[in-house]
Amino acid sequence: MAEYSADLEGILKGSKHIAAAFEGSRKMLPEFEKTCQNFYGWWGEEGEGDEFADKLGENYRGKRESVAEAVKGFTEAVEGLINAVADQAGSVGRPQQYAMEDIDNVASEGEARR
Repeated sequence: MAEYSADLEGILKGSKHIAAAFEGSRKMLPEFEKTCQNFYGWWGEEGEGDEFADKLGENYRGKRESVAEAVKGFTEAVEGLINAVADQAGSVGRPQQYAMEDIDNVASEGEARR
């Protein structure tokens, strides 16, 4: 006979840590973009015949976009993890909820018969 048990409280407690990571990741991109604005253009004026500025500006935008995409991907992954944990908590909690409802129904039927 197989035995099934799960720690619903542990799953829910763990999900709070994941939610905190998600909040942190949501703030990461705006903070990164804000910080990038502080450094934009320090290499010189692009399009003014300055090859160094033209090359570095293009490189800077490419790297900035690469980091932004990585942060977006991380945020989406954490959000997916949160959804998966919520689904798992539901899968664990539903059988317990149904069992408790069945116990209450049987108890009510017993009371009604008295």
